[in-house]
Amino acid sequence: MEKNIEIGTLYQYYKDLLSEKQAEAIEQYYLEDLSLTEIAEITGVSKQAVSTNIKRAEKLLEDYENSLKVYEKLVYLVDSLEDLSKFLEGKTDKNTYEIVNEKISDIISNMN
Repeated sequence: MEKNIEIGTLYQYYKDLLSEKQAEAIEQYYLEDLSLTEIAEITGVSKQAVSTNIKRAEKLLEDYENSLKVYEKLVYLVDSLEDLSKFLEGKTDKNTYEIVNEKISDIISNMN
């Protein structure tokens, strides 16, 4: 997974575990696409301090995922439900397939 997407995704799941400054830096850098210089100007700290803060936050997000595997489990569950939907297609009557497929779609959409 591309680093920007990976960190942005992990941030969605683990942002509450970061300090306020770390969360703000990740949000500004990855989600708002601000440069280190822009963040430094906004926060009133050096560019190096911003960079260090972002690197620490990235490491924490990666460590949380390596330990808790919330995102990995979510991806597995979504993939499994999509596989189940494909498997059922044509194997059950149309009405049953549509009901089950609708339930699967609801589960997937509520997980994201």
